[in-house]
Amino acid sequence: MAVDSKTVVSTSNSTTNSTSPWKELSTACIDDPFFLLFKNISYSRRESVLARERKTILRNVSGDFRPGELTAIMGASGAGKTTLMDILAGFITSSFEGNVIVNDTERNLVKFRRSSAYIMQDDNIQPLFTVEEAMLVAADLKLTLKPRERLRRIEEILSVMGLKETRYTRIGDLSGGQKKRLAISLELINNPPIIFLDEPTSGLDSVTSKQCIRFLKRLALEGRTIICTIHQPSASLFNMIDHLYIVAEGYCVYTGGTRNLVPYLSSLGLRCPTHYNPADFIIEICNGDYGDYLLKLVETIQNGKSNAWRSSENISLNKAKEIIVTHMSASSRVLEQSNIRVPSFEVEYKHTTYYATGFWKQFHVLLRRNAIKLLRDKVYMRIVPLELPILMREHFNRWYKLRSFYLANKFADFPIQLTATCIYTLIVYFMSNQILETKRLILYVLMCFVVTLVAQAIGFIIGAGLTVQNGVIFGPLIILPFTIFSGFFVHLTDAHPYLHWLFHISFLKYGFEGTMMTIYGYDRPKMHCSDVYCHFAMPKQLMIAVGMKQVDYWFCMTVLIILYIALDTVAYIILRIE
Repeated sequence: MAVDSKTVVSTSNSTTNSTSPWKELSTACIDDPFFLLFKNISYSRRESVLARERKTILRNVSGDFRPGELTAIMGASGAGKTTLMDILAGFITSSFEGNVIVNDTERNLVKFRRSSAYIMQDDNIQPLFTVEEAMLVAADLKLTLKPRERLRRIEEILSVMGLKETRYTRIGDLSGGQKKRLAISLELINNPPIIFLDEPTSGLDSVTSKQCIRFLKRLALEGRTIICTIHQPSASLFNMIDHLYIVAEGYCVYTGGTRNLVPYLSSLGLRCPTHYNPADFIIEICNGDYGDYLLKLVETIQNGKSNAWRSSENISLNKAKEIIVTHMSASSRVLEQSNIRVPSFEVEYKHTTYYATGFWKQFHVLLRRNAIKLLRDKVYMRIVPLELPILMREHFNRWYKLRSFYLANKFADFPIQLTATCIYTLIVYFMSNQILETKRLILYVLMCFVVTLVAQAIGFIIGAGLTVQNGVIFGPLIILPFTIFSGFFVHLTDAHPYLHWLFHISFLKYGFEGTMMTIYGYDRPKMHCSDVYCHFAMPKQLMIAVGMKQVDYWFCMTVLIILYIALDTVAYIILRIE
């Protein structure tokens, strides 16, 4: 389709007279901009595990996103906008067709993730830390700079993002807009040239939403490629967006400048009413309120391949870099006139390794963070499903290795777990008036502690594999067989031979036998009894009666340790899959 050049309206807000969008671009932070091009992206998935048919989410969509622009992927619920961004960000790595090209080269996923950040819809940040503490943790994990330089960078980012006055406020007490800005600030620590945001204005009021979009425009003006999804922006938010990419039913129905949307629709005979939000109008068209225009829109825009309605010329990567360098001074004047501050930190995203810091550094920082969190958390209970979203965001954005997180969690729990075990077992031991021997007491506490480790590993498996609601329901059902076949309610000798294997896999059986051995074994003398005849006054008679004549304490301990290692490995694998 031929398009009159007079029809296309420039969306540039620059105060200079040039029509090039690169006049607005500042590369004070980004000296190597990212051009993201995708071709013929298709994606389908099964709606459930048992479903045979696959639901098509994206249908051969194409497009390109450029640095210096705030790009919004817009569409109704279920249109495919989040799925498209998940594919472009590398969150979805399989089951899709098409090509993703970065700077004229086929995307290398490992290298691409080093230089990108993905900020998810929910602000999954540790609520018990202050803003400054969260930034310090991010800086320790993502930067290799000296401490003084890390502090300077944190200071600059907090100042630019308007969080300087809330630096000592706990994250749980921040407003929705402040949490969103903090989520962005945490990923700005290592200065990525491309940032993805899923529904950044979701749950925010109109004023806070406008502030959030304004901050994103600032980041784009610094030379970054900013890509976000947005459901249905208000008119004021709509006008702040540089590049619009609209999807409907898995197709691209428009790609271009926001101010070019109305002329584009008018060229198809669709007149947007006066004083009507174009974003609402295009969504209503896609929903069929004005007739069946979907395929016509897709054909006109060539399912995203047409750049006729973009506000900037289709230039090559090398040409764009020349324009960026040429207009550095002009861009700086634009930022000054817009009262936009640009951090002066150096580029940090070019790491030769996938993670900025090594395993031991990550382990040390995460162990310290977990220790502080446990001290501040009055519940003293780790709810794994609630921590998974935080882990997903931080791990995907290359904060740390999964094994660093897992081991730090384990080691942070040990002191509290050991203390709680000692308090409980000592109370039980002395209140039941057991024999006062140091060896027995130590072995008793040690056996109970190992049992709690195995129980924690099972709890971690349940928490990693199920939601909180499902875990509350199915957790007790999973633990119940271990309790029934522990040997306390039903002895092994009384059970049917077909059920013996259930006894042998019950960790509570080995814990029960081990504790019985510490209390009544090891040649314990005759117990005091005031009655004339006490059949179980002799500890050996008691052990024979409960079927534990041949019990070996260290065999039970070995089995429990093996079970703990095996279950912990399973928990780690499930966590990695999740």
